[in-house]
Amino acid sequence: MVSPLPSVDSRLFVRAGSQAIDKNQDPQQTSRCHIGSTPASSRQMRAWTHRNCRRASATYPGRWRALSAIKGFVCFLVAYTLASTGFSRQNVDNAGRVTGVVFVRDSSGGRSFVGGATVKLSGPVVLETQTDEKGNYASPPVAPGTYQIEVLFSGLQAAQTITVEHDKGVLAELQLKPAEVKSSVTVSECGRNERLCHVLNASYVRSRAFGDLNDFNQFFGTFAQPVIQPNARGRLSFDAPNRFLFWGTLAAPWKLTLVPVYEVHTGFPYSVENEFREYVGPRNVARFPRFSSFDLQITRPLTLPFGEKHLHARVGMGVFNLFNHFDPRDVQNNLASARFGQLFNTAWREYRGKFVMEF
Repeated sequence: MVSPLPSVDSRLFVRAGSQAIDKNQDPQQTSRCHIGSTPASSRQMRAWTHRNCRRASATYPGRWRALSAIKGFVCFLVAYTLASTGFSRQNVDNAGRVTGVVFVRDSSGGRSFVGGATVKLSGPVVLETQTDEKGNYASPPVAPGTYQIEVLFSGLQAAQTITVEHDKGVLAELQLKPAEVKSSVTVSECGRNERLCHVLNASYVRSRAFGDLNDFNQFFGTFAQPVIQPNARGRLSFDAPNRFLFWGTLAAPWKLTLVPVYEVHTGFPYSVENEFREYVGPRNVARFPRFSSFDLQITRPLTLPFGEKHLHARVGMGVFNLFNHFDPRDVQNNLASARFGQLFNTAWREYRGKFVMEF
């Protein structure tokens, strides 16, 4: 049971300054006072409240603990809401914007702006947007920090790291370049003798070269009167989507070292023309045959006496295109020619001597 309220003086007092005034006094004298109690009644009230709280917690312990837990949880929610609201407002007040332009360069160094490219911003926050028809992009306000910008568009990519400071915007211009997918494998094996050590490497590259096809060097300096057709965008002359490369170092008897190199890649593109040197169909659609070449180099260490000293060198030979694979570098691309489509100027097997000084 809850004990009754302790008996106090039935008169209600108001405190004005340090004097206790009876409520029954003139209202004009108490109009600027606030309600209070005497010191004695205040001590009795606190003792009564503490005693009954202890009794209630002992009588209903489960309810009392539940009420205490609810009270603590509500206080936590209020404090967290106030703190997070202040933090968010601070971030908004200090936020900056990231703007820029996405472009590609042609062979003459000019810019061509890219619309519809995907721009991803990664850092304290992650955002994604796209460029407009003029290649421009703009992010909403972001919190200060370090961000990584990545741009992807049809086999092209660009990346840049920026720092956003308080209340300052950042301008980031990104140039798209062919995206490459690389993978490599290295295998090493050595016997008890460190001289008999074999190292093998293999790599694969997936790439794309795309841009403006009219190049200043393509016309001037080669022809006395060049015929220049309207510019177009397409595969560049060195575009080779797939490239596989294998090389290694093999230890052989008699202190010989063998270095094999095997390369295979997609043939380079070229355009078809008519008798008026006009392009027939899209440019750089046709391709040369697949390029394949196996090269081998053999060397051996050599010691040369030089006075009281000895000089170390390696002597040997190299063979290029060992299996004499047909790898043409020119083609008759004129439809009016009787030899249209024929391939010329291959790199046949070639031998070279090798001498290297070692210091």
